Amino acid sequence: MNNRFWRGRLAWAMLAIFIWLPLASAQDDDPAPLRELPPATSYTQPDPAKRAEAYYHFTLAHVYEELYEITNQSAYATQAIEEYKKALALDPGAPSIAVRLADIYARSQRIRDAVLEAQEILKRDPDNLAAHKLLARIYVRTLGNTEAGSASPETLRRAIEQYEAIVRIDGDDRDAMISLARLYGLSNQTDKAEAILKKVLGLDPTSEQALQQLSAIYIEQKRYDDAVKLLKEAAPQADSPLIYAALGRAYEQMKDTARAVEAFEKAIEADPANAEYRRSLGQLYLEEEKLDLALAQYQAALKVEPEDPQAYLRLSQIYRAQKKFDLAASALQQAKTLAPDSLEVLYNEASLEEDQGQFEKAILRLTELVASERNRVQRGGGGKDRLVLLLERLGFLYRQVEDYATAIHTFREAVAIAEGEEAVRARNLLADTLRLDRQIDQAVAEAQAAAAKFSDNRATAIMVGTLLGERGDTDQAVAELRKLLKGDATDREIHLSMGQVLERGKRYAEAEEAVRAAEKLAAKPQDQEYVFFLLGAIYERSKKYDLAEESFKKVLAINSKSAGTLNYLGYSWADRGVRLQEALSLIQKAVELEPFNGAYLDSLGWVYFRLHRLDLAEEYLRRAAARISRDPTIHVHLGDVYFKTGRMELAQREWERATEEWRRSLRPDFDAEEYARTDKKLTDLKHLLAKKRQVDVKKKPD
Repeated sequence: MNNRFWRGRLAWAMLAIFIWLPLASAQDDDPAPLRELPPATSYTQPDPAKRAEAYYHFTLAHVYEELYEITNQSAYATQAIEEYKKALALDPGAPSIAVRLADIYARSQRIRDAVLEAQEILKRDPDNLAAHKLLARIYVRTLGNTEAGSASPETLRRAIEQYEAIVRIDGDDRDAMISLARLYGLSNQTDKAEAILKKVLGLDPTSEQALQQLSAIYIEQKRYDDAVKLLKEAAPQADSPLIYAALGRAYEQMKDTARAVEAFEKAIEADPANAEYRRSLGQLYLEEEKLDLALAQYQAALKVEPEDPQAYLRLSQIYRAQKKFDLAASALQQAKTLAPDSLEVLYNEASLEEDQGQFEKAILRLTELVASERNRVQRGGGGKDRLVLLLERLGFLYRQVEDYATAIHTFREAVAIAEGEEAVRARNLLADTLRLDRQIDQAVAEAQAAAAKFSDNRATAIMVGTLLGERGDTDQAVAELRKLLKGDATDREIHLSMGQVLERGKRYAEAEEAVRAAEKLAAKPQDQEYVFFLLGAIYERSKKYDLAEESFKKVLAINSKSAGTLNYLGYSWADRGVRLQEALSLIQKAVELEPFNGAYLDSLGWVYFRLHRLDLAEEYLRRAAARISRDPTIHVHLGDVYFKTGRMELAQREWERATEEWRRSLRPDFDAEEYARTDKKLTDLKHLLAKKRQVDVKKKPD
């Protein structure tokens, strides 16, 4: 068999294989596999014999390329490259051969060769679209899934350069425009990104990708109205779940929960099997405390993606809120199995124990997590922000058990490593814990140091003013807070802080004036909630009980689960001995919401005392004293129960503890009238006990 005959047989065999094999390409926009060389236009064609031989090598190369795509065996890629080279040597000016050679270089990970080959093509033909697309794909693959600020500036510049050329050459290539807009976004050229996305939408007003990207730019720039307008206009035409979901996210950023819910519901109606949409809707319901609706969405999401640890974590949080602790633990275990190293999952384990009143167990768990994370940070394998978060949570738990010394030590560690906003928060927590420990001068000094270090942060300055008020320096506190007023809507927080300081300083008329100023800036119900609560407290303390009740009821109309309001109003009635059954109902609801809150347990014990149910009164007051041992009022109440039940020595002990705690209390906490009443009761009791002992001595037989 002569060589010529053998070559012809092989060509026909390869051509048969070529026709039979399915076409394959690395990307949707790869140049289509070429069956024959296109007619020459911009170069001198070789003689027919060379052209025929080039065609043969080109066809053979393409067969090897297809085999490489099917088998992923590098030998086929090498053979394809060699055959393309032979074809190119015979027909050096043919752009299609050079493009296929550059493409197989790229597919076989010979990136440098691919780039060089594509660049050579562009030297000969600057408008070669296939070469620009190949280089664009290479540079984008090199970038990977990078975010703004983390991409290689040089690679990003080159990718942008190629896509700009593609768009210039083919002004209708919407995919290229969208890719270019994304690259502009990565390079913080948002104006250019916005312009090109608007061009895409001019060509196709229902382009999902363009609508999503442009709305994301608006949301990033806090142009929420623009994002909503864009998506609302497009949604009816596109009728796309993606657009409805983007609209939901825009409303979510605007805190318009009702419309966000409506948008996600439409997205789910169009795409019921989309777990992401269901999780988003579930989170909205969870934030609104619509627990049953949230539960249904997360359960549906898990049917679609049964191994999603975040969905199990949210289920656990819902069950915790419903006080279904066994189900919460079970869901949390599922999350932990799927994500054993998740800090959020481990964090929630401690939160579950805390919700069940297992504070020591929660402290132990968090202590172990802190130690582990501290070691990771020291080895360079962990982020300080995670450690700060754990330390803050641990500090809160130590506060729960009144171990203020350890809480202060824990917050100091957080302060030492925290940066930015975390450092501000950690310092404020440290100052507040010093206040709770009655180290008020140290608390003020810590807050002032934070304010000096973070002079542009309003929260630290507010903390300084608040703590000065807690120290009893009301005038100085108000003066510091007044400096922060800007004459805009952000002043609401400042006016509220001044109102709180003035209320603590028993300057009730001025306090009301400050809170009324805040009320004028409170447009939304959630902004009004604390306004009405603080007004209620001011009126209650100034003995304007009808006005206090009116204000507290306004709070409950906004948030029926405001435990603090339920407790305050109920205690106000109980302490005056009026509407006791209503008081009992309100306080029971508060305790149900926060079963380990010492103040609420005290209120419940006190209303039972007023109702002459002394066994229950003692039970809840003892629990309250165990939770808040430094509160003099609780000790007074417990002493009253002991006195009423004839246990005089126990009553004396509690009243003595009450007077001690009052003497140690901060100036605004000191109630001179209540202290005087308790001191008189204690003095009278001591006289009574002394007389009783004298009588007992006389009765004692010789």
